[in-house]
Amino acid sequence: MNDLTKNKETAIKFLTEALPHNDVEYVKSVITPETVTHRAGFAALYDATGFPIAKDGNFLDWVENGWSILHGALTDQHVEVKHVVSEGNKVILQFHYNVKHTGEFAGMPATGKRIEWDEVAILEFNDQGKITEMWYMCEEMKVATELGYHLEK
Repeated sequence: MNDLTKNKETAIKFLTEALPHNDVEYVKSVITPETVTHRAGFAALYDATGFPIAKDGNFLDWVENGWSILHGALTDQHVEVKHVVSEGNKVILQFHYNVKHTGEFAGMPATGKRIEWDEVAILEFNDQGKITEMWYMCEEMKVATELGYHLEK
């Protein structure tokens, strides 16, 4: 198996299995201790609703200190990858999230409703097949309206 194929398989498992099922051990096995994450979307939503989370930082710190909060609020997670492109040491994925809103999220109390959004991730790998940097961009406005937030003029 070549590196492109292996990196794509790792990226898909990471996003569709490990993160939705809170498999921290798998996550730790495919990232470096220095892996950096950049979030556009949820970080902006949290900031707009007065519950800021870091937009950039060490991914392992976020998994250990922030993922459990997010995972507790958005349960029964299903992720479907729609598109995957791999070139060089990067894998780009477009995927669809479907979750149940069962806990406080971005300041909104649990609604018990299913919410959905599309997201794009760019994962960069090192020569050992570990993720070293990642970017996430999601439909934060769609998430906000499905949670029950309304825009004011």
